[in-house]
Amino acid sequence: QFNAYLQRGQEDNIWKETEKLNQEAVKSPVLGFVLDTEPIKNQISQIAAINAEYSESTFIVNGNGNWDAYMSKLDQAGRHEVLAEVQKQVNEYWKTK
Repeated sequence: QFNAYLQRGQEDNIWKETEKLNQEAVKSPVLGFVLDTEPIKNQISQIAAINAEYSESTFIVNGNGNWDAYMSKLDQAGRHEVLAEVQKQVNEYWKTK
């Protein structure tokens, strides 16, 4: 990236400023965390199928009428179990840091 040609309108120091931003960026406290999806693989699969069924345009065109049905299906698929498992694993990860 830093060897790229400047585009029209970019400042001459864009790459130095970009590098500075990268160096000063605050690292996420969960950097290095890897989720073990094995305990929730069935729920993840079901949620992915529901997400494929719905699209962003569904909510834009049809308003909130579909939102409630979508969230209900996610709940039935195990959305809360997934969130709980992710939180459990993150908590365990933080104990090792």
